[in-house]
Amino acid sequence: MDRYHLRGSQAKMFVDIGSGRGRVCLQVFELYPNISRVVGVEISANRFSECCIKAIPRFVAYCERRGDKISMSKSEISMVITVENVNGTRKLEFYNADIGSVLDEMRVSEVDIVNMNVAFNDVPTGIKKFLLRLRDGARISTYAYICGDCCFGNTDVSSSSPFRQIAKFDSYKTSWSLSHPFYLWQRVRPTEDETKAKMDEDTKEVKVTDKLQSNQKETF
Repeated sequence: MDRYHLRGSQAKMFVDIGSGRGRVCLQVFELYPNISRVVGVEISANRFSECCIKAIPRFVAYCERRGDKISMSKSEISMVITVENVNGTRKLEFYNADIGSVLDEMRVSEVDIVNMNVAFNDVPTGIKKFLLRLRDGARISTYAYICGDCCFGNTDVSSSSPFRQIAKFDSYKTSWSLSHPFYLWQRVRPTEDETKAKMDEDTKEVKVTDKLQSNQKETF
């Protein structure tokens, strides 16, 4: 979250995909009072329940002891805590859902920082939609490599990719590895020239395919 990586001190909204028991969201909310909205999304009902039953009550009690005004609202899939203090009115939100089903509630275009605590061979459709709706300049931390077509893999990011790696990966000790790499990305949109070049390339590929199919028909 430092100024060389995610630039937490300049952000207004933070989203943690795969928020688990809420630890990262709670830490970010506490350490960065400039971030007015912190959102965690967790697909596991058990982890979401544990966050609501254990972590949130402890955090609310801590806030109340220091004099913060707290209000809470809860549904079957969400828990929203509003905190009012000297830093203004801020919101801490947790959702038990596929992120694709809560895109409207998220107001994705306002997101500054994303921590993606998940890994797949192919990114699920909901996460893809979320990532592609991010504003230009939004920063994303992942512990899996994002390739050019917004899937996980080992392919280099192409010039027309919606994400660009903006720093060499750092490795940290985790609960599953003594040294696991984390990657840093920035949301970008291809320039008009890059888009045109990609379209020209696709057109050439279609023409080549059509020609090959035509030759095959003549041969048979």
